[in-house]
Amino acid sequence: HGDYRVTQAESRNIETQEQFFEKVEHFLSTPYGFNLPVANSFLNQLIEIQNACVDSKMFEEYEMVGSSLLFVYCGDTAAIQWIDFANSMKRPCEDHNGIMLGIQNLIKCFSTLIEKMS
Repeated sequence: HGDYRVTQAESRNIETQEQFFEKVEHFLSTPYGFNLPVANSFLNQLIEIQNACVDSKMFEEYEMVGSSLLFVYCGDTAAIQWIDFANSMKRPCEDHNGIMLGIQNLIKCFSTLIEKMS
């Protein structure tokens, strides 16, 4: 399998849900097949992040502009880190944080892939 990299230019060319699923599936593929334990770990961590956001006062008050979720794994050990808070700012209104939609879409993606690969 080797290193798996997606350049910024390549990531900008992902336009459909199917293209995104293909990239995630490739990211979780090993010479032995799809890494189901890592996919399950990522799904569980995404659900924990979502729950933490729902319970967070800070999340209610701030926009997480430009922040990212970094997905890393080695073998069957996986971690998600929320990074890049430099541009986060106090919300000017009661607008919804777009990051929740992104987290919900990632949960859907991992759930779908896990079901497909099980």
